[in-house]
Amino acid sequence: MDRLPREVKEQILRLALDDRDEDENWAGSIATVSRDWQTLVEPITFKSLHLTQECLGEALADGILTPARQAYINSISLTTKLPYYYFEGKTLESAKEQNNLSFSKAVTDLLGLLSAWPSKPCGLRLALFVDFVDYESYAYDEGYAPGLSCSFTYGFISLREDFYHQLPEVPCVTEFVSYAINFTSLSIIPKSCCKIASRFPNLQHIHWKVKDGRQNHSFQMTLRRDFATGISMLPRSVRKLSLVCDDNGQPTVIQSSIYPRETQDPLSTALRKFSKQLECLSLTIIAGPELFFDPDGDRDEGCWPLLRKVKVALALRTPWGEPIFNFDFCNPGVNVNSPEAYRIVPISERVNQYCLAFARAAARMPKLKTMNIQWRTSTKSNIEYTIDPDSSGAQFLSISSPGLDLTGEIQEAWWKAALVHLREGAQFHFVVMDNGERFKHRNRWPFSFGLRVDVPEPEPFNLIEWTRSEV
Repeated sequence: MDRLPREVKEQILRLALDDRDEDENWAGSIATVSRDWQTLVEPITFKSLHLTQECLGEALADGILTPARQAYINSISLTTKLPYYYFEGKTLESAKEQNNLSFSKAVTDLLGLLSAWPSKPCGLRLALFVDFVDYESYAYDEGYAPGLSCSFTYGFISLREDFYHQLPEVPCVTEFVSYAINFTSLSIIPKSCCKIASRFPNLQHIHWKVKDGRQNHSFQMTLRRDFATGISMLPRSVRKLSLVCDDNGQPTVIQSSIYPRETQDPLSTALRKFSKQLECLSLTIIAGPELFFDPDGDRDEGCWPLLRKVKVALALRTPWGEPIFNFDFCNPGVNVNSPEAYRIVPISERVNQYCLAFARAAARMPKLKTMNIQWRTSTKSNIEYTIDPDSSGAQFLSISSPGLDLTGEIQEAWWKAALVHLREGAQFHFVVMDNGERFKHRNRWPFSFGLRVDVPEPEPFNLIEWTRSEV
């Protein structure tokens, strides 16, 4: 088969892999046929690398990642595998320090390898994960009986400060991803993510997801303050930020205040300042109105000159523990424990603070095409502002149950935003919908876990609509 023309070999390989959805393991077996077939297969097998610290050590020792193979790589993920701990003679703090050391060594080794790679036109995607070793194989290797393990689930892992100062600059990385890959895995503490990202001078896209199921308010306060400090370390080259701070798919709930009410939320303020260099912003987070507006007079003057897309999913409470939505007992004829007795009702004063802040910010985003704000209630309380591709029209659409009671000041603020984005003669539609839906239970307070309910069809939409065309 080595005598076949290269074009024929490529066609054979393409047809073979089509049936296996580019199975890289199967493709690797083809590479063992001959050196010619190896050169055809390597662009597939080396397109995306999934490493552990052990695999990374072997790659460094054996020189597997040659310059020719480096050119094929578009994505690298490193999963730091941590052991299961048996706490005889070992404290939680010592286990935590050992975990941080293992993670810091692995990251330092990987960045040391990547620092010598040249930049590529398509860039390089780097993903960092932290997980535990497979328990069954660990127990067998160590001579333990399955079921006796006590895994170390501390929640977060950190980059040690002494290793941070050793990290080299890595110009080839343009996308940085980090999140907890399963229920038991750990999140990298956000400030450590910022420190690592600071070593990527050409970084363009960040996608981070942080989970914290402990609901420790003191820890949340420290976490957010440290994260706010770390954001200032991010490179000026970043254009896309996707950040999720939640617990099992929902924005982390704050039942009490993180900060004294007279202070600003430092994380919201830091994100507002950083977002002025972005083109796309996606957040799932607890945030205050200062995410897009400085209540002290907008001291950081300027606009968002590049921002085109904004998507924000907000928690139902402010960083100060204040509810933005209440549970309304609206159906006296139904048992008080039934979800059909309730719906989530916006608190107009607080919702309007956010709506006004976003409207004033939209007026300072000359390239804005779409802005979506969502409070993650069961009925999906949404605000969406969109501009037609040819700037011939724009629409503000609010959908919730009940409909938001937006003030005239807010309506005028969105109208002023439309003046910035629309050409002469265009129309602006302002629509507020009450979709009439009851609260749909999603295993959330105030009802018990596991309750299943059948939700009736929603009532007809109620509309408040007006149009202006004197742009």
